[in-house]
Amino acid sequence: MNRRYLIFLILIVTLAGFLRFYQIGDVPFGLYPDEAMNGNNALFALQEQNLKIFYPENNGREGLFINLIALSIKFFGNNPFAIRFVSSLVGLLTVIGIYFLTRELFKNTRYENQAEFIALLSAFFLATSFWHLNFSRIGFRAIMAPFFLTWAFYFFLFIFRENIAPAKKILAIALGGISFGLGFHTYLGYRFAPLLLFVPAYFIRKLNQDAKYKIQDTKNCLWCLFFLFIFFIFIAGLPIGLYFLENLHDFLGRAGQVSIFSMENPLKELAESAGKTIQMFWWQGDGNWRHNYAGEPELWWPIGMIFALGLVFAGKNLFKNRDIFAQKEKFVFSLLFSWLILFLLPSILSSEGLPHALRSIVVLPAVMIFAAFGAANIVNSALNFVESNQGPNRLKKEIWILVFVFLGATSIHVFNQYFVRYANQPEVYYAFNGNYLEIGNWLKTLPNDISKYVIINAGGAMIKTPDSSESFPMPAQTAMFATNTWSKTEQNKKNIIYLEEKDLNKISCENKCIIAMLEINPILRNKIKDKIPELSLTIEPGFPVLYVK
Repeated sequence: MNRRYLIFLILIVTLAGFLRFYQIGDVPFGLYPDEAMNGNNALFALQEQNLKIFYPENNGREGLFINLIALSIKFFGNNPFAIRFVSSLVGLLTVIGIYFLTRELFKNTRYENQAEFIALLSAFFLATSFWHLNFSRIGFRAIMAPFFLTWAFYFFLFIFRENIAPAKKILAIALGGISFGLGFHTYLGYRFAPLLLFVPAYFIRKLNQDAKYKIQDTKNCLWCLFFLFIFFIFIAGLPIGLYFLENLHDFLGRAGQVSIFSMENPLKELAESAGKTIQMFWWQGDGNWRHNYAGEPELWWPIGMIFALGLVFAGKNLFKNRDIFAQKEKFVFSLLFSWLILFLLPSILSSEGLPHALRSIVVLPAVMIFAAFGAANIVNSALNFVESNQGPNRLKKEIWILVFVFLGATSIHVFNQYFVRYANQPEVYYAFNGNYLEIGNWLKTLPNDISKYVIINAGGAMIKTPDSSESFPMPAQTAMFATNTWSKTEQNKKNIIYLEEKDLNKISCENKCIIAMLEINPILRNKIKDKIPELSLTIEPGFPVLYVK
């Protein structure tokens, strides 16, 4: 790698790391119950020394992300930082991965001289994408899906390298297959990934059938390497596959609940869903404050325009058929278009919360590569125009100055968008249930000899306590994680009692007691005081609490 490119890559990775790790324990403040559920599963798995392939609670989740959280908690303790550290690290490694993938994609094409530039731009655009940054700072397992797919195809592309030792090529194929297979342990939207393999399979068939397109080194048997790749996918994906064979209901799970095919008019739903999903790049994005600065396009408008131009430029290459370079370009852009279309399907085929940035997250590498390709074409066209018209050299320097000004503006924009505008919105505080985390953090500072009642006056799916027959609504998970009291054993040890509204008669304040409610409800508070007149009220912790000294 050219030293100059290496310096640029280091700067981009440093920027990506800063954006993903800066104040990660506190921004966004709070811990959404889905994140807390992941943390509670990880805590209990550590305590029981029983890491699982699949965790069935909360509609079921593949276990790899939770098991990595368990490792993080072992080092950092049970706090939001430990959960989100895993996401931030995966997000950073995806930025590095997209650089290497993009550079590999554009080798042996007519864009080879621009491959490094396109690769750096794709890494930069992903590093400064609010969409990717946001999910790199939340404890959701979906962030792992684009990571594994990106690295899988980077290693897979070694199959087409000519001047490389067979042993190294086989090692790369093995790493790629394992990475691809591990993707099945991440997120249900990844299940469309096998369809993507038809693109390289078709290209290999073309190389083997048509002498016009044969590459110089075919002695390594492309089909042999391809099926070796499939073999390692099978090995890496086998544990989760065997689990689903025995637990088919877990395989269907959440996907069946939100499918458009469960609606009365699926064709109408499909058309509406596709329209909402496609326009999210440029017009109106996800309205969920956890997923997006609610309603804003998923791409900042200059990046959105560049992405659109990249789609146009790439589309033209699909119809070129002049030489070996054109054929390689067809493969590259067929792969990227297929990637984009296939991984929009998890959102398009759902009927809930559209457009849905989380379900579409796997498209991000393809989107950023298209955007980088569009930007590189614009810059190259400008430079060629100056050169063909014999313009002064200073114009070329000015073009590059404009490029760096744009990159700087993009960096400033995403920092302002996330850390200034987004993070300080009250909607974000409540979207991540910051009030629940405050209650949990306060409870764990209290001594064990005080009876601490937590009234779960918020609805949600019922989650069973792992070592008892009790179940509590999902919102309780945040306080349970903060205090490490998901298990009945820990609840008894720390004297924390979780109750629903219907169980108020179980409150006993003969000695010292504290009563906190997840949601502020004066009517419920007065109802509790009527039952136990000796209760006093304080807001000293920052929220209303009933207590008996």
